[in-house]
Amino acid sequence: MKDGTQERIDKEIADWEYMKNLPKTLQGYYYRDDHEVIDDIYNLFSYVNDETHCSITVFYHEATFEYKLSQKIGMIEFCSIECIAEKLDEFELLLREHMEDIMYGMNHFDPKTVSLLVKQTGITEWDYKDILPQEFEGFSLFIHPDQPIRITNGSYIVCDYENFELNSDLVVYYNMFRDEFYVDSRANDAPVINYEFDSYSLAELQENIQKYLRPTLSAIRKSAEKK
Repeated sequence: MKDGTQERIDKEIADWEYMKNLPKTLQGYYYRDDHEVIDDIYNLFSYVNDETHCSITVFYHEATFEYKLSQKIGMIEFCSIECIAEKLDEFELLLREHMEDIMYGMNHFDPKTVSLLVKQTGITEWDYKDILPQEFEGFSLFIHPDQPIRITNGSYIVCDYENFELNSDLVVYYNMFRDEFYVDSRANDAPVINYEFDSYSLAELQENIQKYLRPTLSAIRKSAEKK
């Protein structure tokens, strides 16, 4: 972060009554006073729910000159498009309007949030229970296909395996713009590139999962344990 940026933001938020008056608990989350600089991001405060592995963080992003809110579900973190503003007073209005709903929605699935394009893939009606193990190699099925989660850039998380002990995951996404399923994964927080799961239909995705899911999770675990 450039010299002076943190000092300027500190001056802006010094008399920010909204942040001063935030409750210590909200929607089952616990308030955390961050005030932490990481590269070009200045984290101001967070609400954390350790039990559900969900959190939000309010921060200033120097690269875009904007205040933002990020959501973290498991190991997956993304910015909320509802809460982005250059000016603090405008940002406060967005937080008042959306923050509690965002926090609630991270722990309570609402079918109305799922796009028709996603439903048309058949993913929400998919009988996956014999195909996706609930537990394997220390990974747990954390996000289920019948409860997909909208993130950014036209993508939804449709399946997520998490191993919190090893800081590792395997996430299946569906992108509406490309009409494609694909996978991102991490071993001890280091990206693992693979294209084996790339699919343009649910039938193709199911076939690829049956072929590659278990060996890929095994490989991720072994890689994470070496780091």
